[in-house]
Amino acid sequence: MTDQTSYFIQSRPTPDEPWAQLGVRWSWQSKTKALEKLAARREMQPAFEHRLMERVTTVVERTATEDAAPEETAEACGKCQRPFNPDDARWDGSARYATTPYCKGCVDRCIDNESADHRCVICG
Repeated sequence: MTDQTSYFIQSRPTPDEPWAQLGVRWSWQSKTKALEKLAARREMQPAFEHRLMERVTTVVERTATEDAAPEETAEACGKCQRPFNPDDARWDGSARYATTPYCKGCVDRCIDNESADHRCVICG
């Protein structure tokens, strides 16, 4: 069993807001590098509060049984590969769009184009 540590930054605009990872979700294995990024973030966004978070992941290696049945995987969107969530009824959510192999979010991001040569993974 081994532990792997990574670092990431959380921010919030005001003290009454919840902490969150904003924008791209970066993480670093080096604490020195993470502290440099934290200082840069504080300089770029002085009105926000920022903190360094540590994520410790425990890795366990063990012998797998060879007679186990393969795990079933949930159906996923043919473009973004997110598993379909039929309970996500938002117009840009992760539910399947009608009978297509795509989620509502990917269909929503498809750019309508009336030109004859328009081709995309969703429109076909």
